[in-house]
Amino acid sequence: MAPNKTRNAGRQLLILKNRMKTIENSSKIPSMRRREAVLLLELGQRDQAVAVAASLAEADDDRGSGLAFLADILASCGRWAAAREKFTAAAEMCAEKGRKEKAFSLAAGPLFLLAEAVKDYETCLLVAPLPLLKSRALRLKGLEPEKTPQPGNSPWRELWALEEVHVSGKVSLLDGILDNWKSGEAEWRWRILFEGAFLEFKSGTVSKQWGVYLRETGKRVLDPRYPGERSALKKMLHGHFVKNCPW
Repeated sequence: MAPNKTRNAGRQLLILKNRMKTIENSSKIPSMRRREAVLLLELGQRDQAVAVAASLAEADDDRGSGLAFLADILASCGRWAAAREKFTAAAEMCAEKGRKEKAFSLAAGPLFLLAEAVKDYETCLLVAPLPLLKSRALRLKGLEPEKTPQPGNSPWRELWALEEVHVSGKVSLLDGILDNWKSGEAEWRWRILFEGAFLEFKSGTVSKQWGVYLRETGKRVLDPRYPGERSALKKMLHGHFVKNCPW
């Protein structure tokens, strides 16, 4: 981390801790402690960040939000197995408490993707809350994927196009695939970017859009595959455009 960013995070943490000492409205404390964990993470104090997040999870025993936050912090620290365990517990708690939307987002996001990252496709099939994700899990497992209708919203609209290319090889479906990205986890955006670029590369051509999308991609992609895949994609794009420079 750049020194000025570190100093800024340090100042923010000091101010935050002083505020928490004098705050009278206890309902504001959980959000402030979440901010504390994030700042500790920025400062590289991972164990302390996890400890703060764990205390929040222990206090939040009926909604699952604390567990989900702890899982997110663990993932940010690269503790993938522990993160997967906490995401699973958070999803189960949300489902038990009738928080269907949160349970869905956990299943369709980190639960599916972290299982996929370790090639646990059986779990992908079990947790997939959408026919499209079940079809993807079947394909990854080496089975016949199922035809699913095209969704109208991100990230499922873009993932549907990606899966169509995986099956049919019709790479024209990838043209401008992330131009109208509206919402969705960075992790799904990365899968569409990484897999789409290599599918096009295998077809014998690579368009400039992939370099643009890569430059627009933030650094916080919570997937254990991301660092290696980002490096591989940069090498592929550099090698292709140096050899076949289109401008």
